[in-house]
Amino acid sequence: MTNTTGVSVIIPFRNAERYIAGAIGSALGQSYRDLGVIAVDDASTDGGADLVLRMDDPRVRLIRNPVRKGVCEARNKAMRAAARPRSSGTRA
Repeated sequence: MTNTTGVSVIIPFRNAERYIAGAIGSALGQSYRDLGVIAVDDASTDGGADLVLRMDDPRVRLIRNPVRKGVCEARNKAMRAAARPRSSGTRA
């Protein structure tokens, strides 16, 4: 099964543990329902990526950069991910 969304909200972050859940929640709370969030962790050293992993929402994806690449590369990585459909683990 392929999972696609009409709009991808891209949220690059680094050491944003205090803010990332609120940013993602704000995006998901919009009245437009056909959207997904791609959060890109740019080698954070806090617990922000762990917060994203614990979000139980199939519209949220986390991409991790193992080393710091900068906000431009984080956005580019998310745009590449948004351009291809995501497969889910569910089989019909």
